[in-house]
Amino acid sequence: MGLLTGKYSASTTPSADDVRGVNSPSWMKYFKDGKPNPEWLKMMEAVREILRSGGVTLAQCAGLVLGAQ
Repeated sequence: MGLLTGKYSASTTPSADDVRGVNSPSWMKYFKDGKPNPEWLKMMEAVREILRSGGVTLAQCAGLVLGAQ
């Protein structure tokens, strides 16, 4: 839902009509109360640093994982 691209930060607020916004469905775990979920941001940052050390972005890794399924 966009976290892998790095375009969302703790201060990002999606619009109200966005599925990630304040009225997001209960299954939406990556965004909470209309903002990126801090727990997920923390996990993404930890993984991002590991991947960067190998020269891979989060989005590239996600594409590889999804493509392998």
